[in-house]
Amino acid sequence: MVQLAVSNNFDLVALCAVSKPLAVICEIFAEASFEMAIRAYANNDGFGLQFAMDATMEFKNGFDIIEDIINWPADNQVSIALDVALRNKKIRICIAFENTRFCTGKCQGDADCESTHACDNVFKVCREKRGNGGKCGRDAGCKSGYCVSGFCRECP
Repeated sequence: MVQLAVSNNFDLVALCAVSKPLAVICEIFAEASFEMAIRAYANNDGFGLQFAMDATMEFKNGFDIIEDIINWPADNQVSIALDVALRNKKIRICIAFENTRFCTGKCQGDADCESTHACDNVFKVCREKRGNGGKCGRDAGCKSGYCVSGFCRECP
């Protein structure tokens, strides 16, 4: 396996100095530090990219309600990661936030999904079938069973 990684650490003051649009973060958080990493890897099966961030972020007084609404960790430590991999000619994407992880690649065909869903041929996730007028790529993606010129129709 071949790997290449780049990482960077910075704090709230540095983040606010970099970009004015990020200033809203400076208004909400009293203190924050970030560690970001990008990793590229390749092996016999394929290759992938991983973007990860670990942060310690403490809300300012007055924003405590946000902590309760989003169930913010008591230790103010958060982690988020995005993995994009191409293996055996198939794309797999995983997103992780704290202890929750969502990955594509859960279905191989429509039989793996509920009857109200169809397997997305690209991301391999079960998607709800679309109603008439919805965009589609094949008949199985439509509630009516008819995908005509990229849109679900009542009849062919």
